[in-house]
Amino acid sequence: MKPSLILFTGIWLCAWPLPAGAQTGWEKVPAAPSARNFEKLAAGTEGNLLALAERGLYSTQDGGRKWASLFQVPAGGRLRNSFLQHPARWFVLSSDGLFSSSDRGKIWTRQSVSSGRGSPNGYCMAAHPGDADVLALGTQDGLYWSLDRGKSWAKQAGRLDRRSIRAIAFHPRVPSLMFAVSDRDIYRSVDWGRSFSTVFHLPAAGPEPNDSPDIGEPEEEAGSGAAFIQALEIHPLRDEIWAGTASGVFFSTDLGQRWQPAPSAGLGPVRIADLVISEEGLIFAAASDGVYCLDRSQARWVRMQPGLLVSAVRSLRLARVDGRQSLFALTQDQIFRWPEPWPVEEVRWGAPSADETRLDHYRRLLEREPPLAELHRAAIRYSDTSNAKIKRWHFLSRLRSLVPGLSLDKNLSVNSSVDIDRGATNTPDYYIQGPETRDRDLNLSLDWNLADLIWGSYQTSIDSREKLMVELRNDLLSEVTRLYFERRRLMMELAMSPPALEKERMDLVLRIEEVTGYLDALTGGYFAGRDFRSSASLN
Repeated sequence: MKPSLILFTGIWLCAWPLPAGAQTGWEKVPAAPSARNFEKLAAGTEGNLLALAERGLYSTQDGGRKWASLFQVPAGGRLRNSFLQHPARWFVLSSDGLFSSSDRGKIWTRQSVSSGRGSPNGYCMAAHPGDADVLALGTQDGLYWSLDRGKSWAKQAGRLDRRSIRAIAFHPRVPSLMFAVSDRDIYRSVDWGRSFSTVFHLPAAGPEPNDSPDIGEPEEEAGSGAAFIQALEIHPLRDEIWAGTASGVFFSTDLGQRWQPAPSAGLGPVRIADLVISEEGLIFAAASDGVYCLDRSQARWVRMQPGLLVSAVRSLRLARVDGRQSLFALTQDQIFRWPEPWPVEEVRWGAPSADETRLDHYRRLLEREPPLAELHRAAIRYSDTSNAKIKRWHFLSRLRSLVPGLSLDKNLSVNSSVDIDRGATNTPDYYIQGPETRDRDLNLSLDWNLADLIWGSYQTSIDSREKLMVELRNDLLSEVTRLYFERRRLMMELAMSPPALEKERMDLVLRIEEVTGYLDALTGGYFAGRDFRSSASLN
């Protein structure tokens, strides 16, 4: 395999293949449920694997050796999806309503979800990664929220009203960011789900589906392709969002703002039914003619065909069996398992290409790094601690002396005059009161202190604030400098002496991401807004 250059964590790194192990291919899962017309797979955190059929839900904890029936929909109903919030709390979405269980599926309770026009059919559910009480439910009639782990629900108003929400995804590292998928549109929210904007629209190859169906109309059959965007996944290691559609695979490297088609080599014009991303970042796609894995180094898809008896795969899930990661594929009436190793050789990050030394490789990495002075300027701009601010203070303080002081006085005085008429001995005295006299004064005065043009008392206050601001700026630039060179040292270690173990190697990559995040926090997102932190380039 020819190494090729890949952009990751803000660095140009080379892809270097690991030795490939023996490929076992697909194995049919033994003792699979006897039910037919499977719809979806779901995986939990403790090795639980759920298989959703049209009328029943089945569970296994040993990779399919033993299955247990958990839920049967009443006659005339149909299961739509299942969701494992945590090891003990599970949900079932059906045409008959929403059901929950807090004891691993032993007892189920119907949850009330009403829009005023009846109980809408649920299609998908997701839990906020930072708050287990917050759940989002995608239905035929829009998006619903629960703040009490599903006990009560409220409908999302606005853009998503009456949209058929087919998939929901919360970003695991950006708590305010989430995505919702309708038939041909992907919506993004950057304010914790309060409002949504359309960031992707899949062009129609045929008639537009009714995106605001009446509740009374019959729904499309599952797997018919009426929902043209079938899957949405967030990469666990990179700022990538992946979407599987009826027209292929699309991805975004800037948290969903801009989208582009993924490489189509090896995939062909097939409809994507599902997407999953492994712990190490490998991307698997379930298509109408099989299962594919993306080979980033060659920018093409590799078909995982050996042992797969049925081509059309409806759902994929990754789960651990006997300590190993396995990929499970669900067809209409069968379940298959592909254990590690994968058909695509994993990518080692940090190795040089064949025609350069590690030192040359490291030097080439540094050429892409921003100068330290540029980061300093970004940090000063973000914190607003520049010398220009201090000069502006001094200028405005002197300008203040040209602005006159204004005083306004208003006085009102009232005086009364009283006289005494003294009579004779036997005649009483008389008091004579004269008219009142009123005096009103209104004074307006302006005064300038031109001496403040040279020096004023408030200049001392400016000097004190200037001293504090300079100290803050020095501390800020010292921290930026420390993180800048720590990032370079980590890059040097990754490029010139990468660890042999994959976990240690990924720990080093994550440490670079962590340091980069600290720099972003101090510089107002300098790396996040530039290609120094871009995700892998697939072209």
